[in-house]
Amino acid sequence: SKELSEKIMSPSELIEKWLNFYKNDNNPFVFATNSSSLSFSRPSELIPFTLAQMSIKFLSKSSKAEIVNQMKKFRGNINHIRQDGATPLMLAVGHDHIELAKDILAKTTDVDHTDAYGSTALMMAIDHDHSELAKDILVKTTYVDHARSDGTTALMIAVDHGCSELAKDILVKTTYVDHAGSDGSTALMMAISVGQIELAKDILAKTKDVDHTRSDGTTDLMMAIGHGHIELAKDILVKTKDIDHARSDGTTALMMAIDHDHIE
Repeated sequence: SKELSEKIMSPSELIEKWLNFYKNDNNPFVFATNSSSLSFSRPSELIPFTLAQMSIKFLSKSSKAEIVNQMKKFRGNINHIRQDGATPLMLAVGHDHIELAKDILAKTTDVDHTDAYGSTALMMAIDHDHSELAKDILVKTTYVDHARSDGTTALMIAVDHGCSELAKDILVKTTYVDHAGSDGSTALMMAISVGQIELAKDILAKTKDVDHTRSDGTTDLMMAIGHGHIELAKDILVKTKDIDHARSDGTTALMMAIDHDHIE
């Protein structure tokens, strides 16, 4: 045991050894505190953080399956929160353990929890391009309008990642679409800039502040004109109350329309 505790292993060897010991609760097992340090514990003392933090690049297919199997046996606090606000679900998502995340999701009662940076599990799933997992998390989400400290929401992240179908699903549950990011951009502005026009129309239907300006003074109407989305610009024009607003350089929406030959 002493020799084993002092042995330095590669991360992959360490994980395989850890899982082999983990299968038998009567024996001590190897718990990795980092890639080269070992300490003793027992499987019954584990919390899901141990599993969730394992880097997926070091795991074989059998190890991934074993992790999910061990997670299914877990009977402790699945909603445990670390000092930085992270939960087992967040860690599983962040380390790309999709099957483990799904199993934790089925058991957890707190999917809306935010970490120290203001991120939710839903935001993290979208950030990591796990759209299907994000949809599963969305089903259990009760507050989809949460914004991170920089103003970013799950809807904005979905738009930014080009996940239009997921964004539409989020839009169904949202009650406020006018959150603005650090540069003043809203979900509507982001949809316009990446050419997701149908999604932009859906967001426009829910917006309460169509005259919102970005940090440089640009409005939704100006963006639609600038990107050549004339029909959308007409829809925005119906709702705008400040048609003569000027950007920081003095340009108005009318001037932009003339500049872009949109004289109709």
